Amino acid sequence: MPQNRRIRMPSVGDVVQSTKGRDRYRVFLVVAIDESDKVSPVVIADGRLHKLDEKKHKNPRHLRIISERDKIDKTAVSEAFEDVQVYEICEKRDIFRKK
Repeated sequence: MPQNRRIRMPSVGDVVQSTKGRDRYRVFLVVAIDESDKVSPVVIADGRLHKLDEKKHKNPRHLRIISERDKIDKTAVSEAFEDVQVYEICEKRDIFRKK
């Protein structure tokens, strides 16, 4: 019988890892929360595959929070960040990356 576990909703500025889908194990930065989308409200980007112009919507059940808001201002994520900065944040926390 499936357990009804409470899903922890990531917030803007959190670094998360995908646990399902073709982007499994990839690290992303949460750039927004779309309250109008009930199924996939978390908007993520990694600065490389999913740039800030082409953000990805993801279900919070398919994400694992790696680090919570590492001194990242919520307004800076959506307004002032560029793809390079998002990529650097994600790469720094990618524990599965081959070195």
